[in-house]
Amino acid sequence: LLDLLYQRPLVNATVVQKSLPVSKATAGSLIRQFEQLGIIEEITGARRRRRFRYSTYLALFEEQPPGTGDAGSLSPTQSAP
Repeated sequence: LLDLLYQRPLVNATVVQKSLPVSKATAGSLIRQFEQLGIIEEITGARRRRRFRYSTYLALFEEQPPGTGDAGSLSPTQSAP
């Protein structure tokens, strides 16, 4: 499932079931385990047709305002001590 999440960071049980391929019960179990571990989070707030997001991975591609993040306080011409 982790390999699939790198390719498709937004998934649902049907995508997991067809991509791995596993049974619907196994897909649901994998999703629950990954959710309990904090790897993915449910984003729909619904009981059915739930979608899950691999937020940590997607955050790597989001723009951060200048001055935030690990190296955000350094300008492009500065180097770390």
